Amino acid sequence: PEIAKKMKHKDDYVLVKANALAVDSTFPMYRPGYDWLGFPATKTAAAMAYKEAGVKDPRKEISFAEVHDCFTSTELFNIGDLGFVDPPKAAAAVADGVMDVEGDIPVNPSGGLKCFGHPIGASGCRMLYEATKQLQGRADGLQVKDPSLGLAHNLGGPASVCSVTILGQRD
Repeated sequence: PEIAKKMKHKDDYVLVKANALAVDSTFPMYRPGYDWLGFPATKTAAAMAYKEAGVKDPRKEISFAEVHDCFTSTELFNIGDLGFVDPPKAAAAVADGVMDVEGDIPVNPSGGLKCFGHPIGASGCRMLYEATKQLQGRADGLQVKDPSLGLAHNLGGPASVCSVTILGQRD
């Protein structure tokens, strides 16, 4: 906050409420008994970030999320792993509009990776940029109404490394 106060847009900064990185010991799909219904690294990183940010109920407390959606199935797994929906009901929740910009938990109001492309290594930076713009009320395109906490989730490795960052309005 001290550096932000000295900048041109000093009243337009957001705070990092949490940042967590989790690494799974191997690609989960190679592990015996892996159920193909989610990514352990996402679950671990989300739990750490929620604890750090004091988030108890992500679906109610997170205003919006930018999640890794390189494939449709990946987005469905991730919204379940992040605690936004019951994993087996993820596809139905998306179809019912729960993740739309006016839904209960807007996911990828920017359009996500499928809209912007997926430049590996830069995707996470774009997600943080989009989350910042949402919190500032200056999103290009679809603006979430009155956001207070935003989540940026990135996955790599494949599915063995995950970062979850929670940004919020300044206190």
